[in-house]
Amino acid sequence: MRSLLLVAGLGLLLSSGALAQDIPPLQPSYSGGSAFPAFPLPPVRDGDPRSLPPDQIPVLQVPRQPPPRVPVLSPEKPITRKEREGIRQAGRWRRQSATPSLGADGVVYFQYGQGEPVIVCAPLHVCDIALEAGETVTSPPFLADHRWTAEPGRSGANGSQTTHIIVKPSDVGLTTNMIVQTDRRTYSLQLTSRERDYMPLVAFDYPADKTRKSWAEYVAGQPQAPVSPCDQPPTTPPASYRISGEAPFRPVQVFAVSTPVGQKTCVELPADIGSHNLPALLAVVEEGSWFSDPTRQMVNMRFVNHRFVVDGLLTHFELVDGIGSGQRIVTVKAIGG
Repeated sequence: MRSLLLVAGLGLLLSSGALAQDIPPLQPSYSGGSAFPAFPLPPVRDGDPRSLPPDQIPVLQVPRQPPPRVPVLSPEKPITRKEREGIRQAGRWRRQSATPSLGADGVVYFQYGQGEPVIVCAPLHVCDIALEAGETVTSPPFLADHRWTAEPGRSGANGSQTTHIIVKPSDVGLTTNMIVQTDRRTYSLQLTSRERDYMPLVAFDYPADKTRKSWAEYVAGQPQAPVSPCDQPPTTPPASYRISGEAPFRPVQVFAVSTPVGQKTCVELPADIGSHNLPALLAVVEEGSWFSDPTRQMVNMRFVNHRFVVDGLLTHFELVDGIGSGQRIVTVKAIGG
């Protein structure tokens, strides 16, 4: 009975709100009043843009140019007078580049050797640099800037192929140089990159080589006169002469040729005649008898390419070296003459 009374009294207390607590209402959120209590703005002082009328508040300008680059190289050191003169001479050669010409096939031609050509390329395009036909690159091109690439190419059939160097920059505003070494010459090229401007096809003219080639072709097309009269076919063959006697200068063969100015007798000596004494050549004009020696006389001749070239047709002559008991004689006589 007592427990029932306790439960009934507790219910009366709950229903009357004796145990209820007063809960404060939620504060409304900040709606942009004149001041924010938690973060007050600093006071306005003289010169503060907030004190100016709205139409006089300065507008911040974004710089159009990037900030200056931070130097990455060490300071330069003074150079000597000789070094300055070398730089000046090299600069003269680089700046004397002749004006390039345009070929019918769209190729921009530079004259090789007349200054340092300047080749303009673009990042989204490639420049094709063609060398002389048959010319071979002996080592990869040397580039001073890794932001440039140079790849090899080749065109033409075997035996007359042309080597190409495909150049491409990775950015604009780049300037560097490239050295190309071949089996014929060395190229020094200046490279620069722009956004849209570029030279798609580049080649070289070789004025000195063209002049030399033209004269070589002209000379080759002319009838070649023999260096020596004895270079032409003989009219009197070597079998027409008999050679007797032993000596280091014994002729290899003797024959005669006909020229516009008369016949010539050709006496071909050994190839090593330069290591021995050159003998004297004497024509035998009278054979002699039991009581007299043969009569000999000097003849008009010259020595050309290991040969004695004698004016006239000889039928009997001697090659003589030395005097007295050490004299050596080789006799040449025409058979049947």
